[in-house]
Amino acid sequence: QNSNRTMWAAHGLLATLALALATPLAVTTAWFRTLVPSSWIYIHVFANVSSFFMILLSFVFAVTAMSMSTSPKHFSDPHHIVGLAILMLVTFQVMNGFLRPPVEKRDPYAVDTKIAGIITLPGTARELWKILHKCAGVFVLAVGFWQLKAGMDLYAADFQVGTWKPYFYAYLAIFGTVIVLLKLWMFWEEKKARMGVEQMNPDQRRMGSAAVANGIDPDSELVPVQFDIGMQ
Repeated sequence: QNSNRTMWAAHGLLATLALALATPLAVTTAWFRTLVPSSWIYIHVFANVSSFFMILLSFVFAVTAMSMSTSPKHFSDPHHIVGLAILMLVTFQVMNGFLRPPVEKRDPYAVDTKIAGIITLPGTARELWKILHKCAGVFVLAVGFWQLKAGMDLYAADFQVGTWKPYFYAYLAIFGTVIVLLKLWMFWEEKKARMGVEQMNPDQRRMGSAAVANGIDPDSELVPVQFDIGMQ
């Protein structure tokens, strides 16, 4: 019984590190990449890969602990099924991250295709990949939080111990507050930047359009810069 409880505790610890720390770190560094423009991609990749390995180990511990119980019931609870789904999705997310398409040249005069005049359809493979990668990341983040809450309920019920849910809810409140405040601050900074762009002369604005047309993605973590040196 003690060894079984230790296995479940290890399962919960690894899942918490993956879904409450590594995954949020991966997602938020992408959201706020302008704050760490030169290093965010390395943090993002490291957090994603770390999350994958911890979720994999957590899954192994869960299967082992269930097999050691007196009446094993694999995948008999929604928590079990969601755990398997998260493992599969995180595996896909990590693999898909390394299969990112290159930046493609865009026509600066092309008209974007929109649904109902609001949602812009992806025009390149890179844009489609970006939407898929973002949606998968946010989905793992949200479902991961639910998974942790469900796991705490199961552990408290099985071993008749107190729950950590109040601390978890406090963490979620702090996490959400920080995200909202950072988003508001970035919105204000971007608004000031747009006002500065509007004050640029036409030649500077044309240079920006030409850069996009030549395949320079303004949202890329590694923006290529070229210098043309002319000899007089």
